[in-house]
Amino acid sequence: MVFVVIVIALPIAMYLYQFGFGLWSSHADWGIMGSYFGGVLGPIITSISLAFLAIQIRAQTKQRSEEAALHVCFECELDITSYIPKVKEFIQRGENSERIKQVLFERKRRVEEGDLEGAISAVKAYVNENFAAIGMWVQIDASLRTMQRLKMNKFKRMRTLLFSEIDIEHLVLLDSIREGMTAEGGPTCLFPD
Repeated sequence: MVFVVIVIALPIAMYLYQFGFGLWSSHADWGIMGSYFGGVLGPIITSISLAFLAIQIRAQTKQRSEEAALHVCFECELDITSYIPKVKEFIQRGENSERIKQVLFERKRRVEEGDLEGAISAVKAYVNENFAAIGMWVQIDASLRTMQRLKMNKFKRMRTLLFSEIDIEHLVLLDSIREGMTAEGGPTCLFPD
């Protein structure tokens, strides 16, 4: 703000220093003074106005971006909290966790044999059999990844909620199934490095 005052006051001070201040009797003298101030101060004030406008637009854009991220985070939080009980119920049935272990063992065996397509097919067949439950887990994982990417503090809170609702062994099994749907697997957001 001080800079703005200095930039505006400097041409005025220079004019007053050079020509003085007074009430002139001729129109020409008033015209010369008006031309000077209009030609010098006009562009300065316009430039300052444009700079303030750019700053304001940038601040509004940042605010809208933050609001959009909060909305996305809220939607992710709703997904996670609504799917956790259903996934928990699915995974806590003993036959489901045992079947996941069998599928992961089969995947590992086929990968070791060099049969990547067979490994992926084994996992995909299981996913197709249990599409609703695994789909909910994939949505939880996607929501967590979105929150992590947006660097929201709620990511850690949601991950903690997940750990408190579903034991780590079952989380690892579910995450391994998600990773097993591709040849290279993929990083987990449950246990980031």
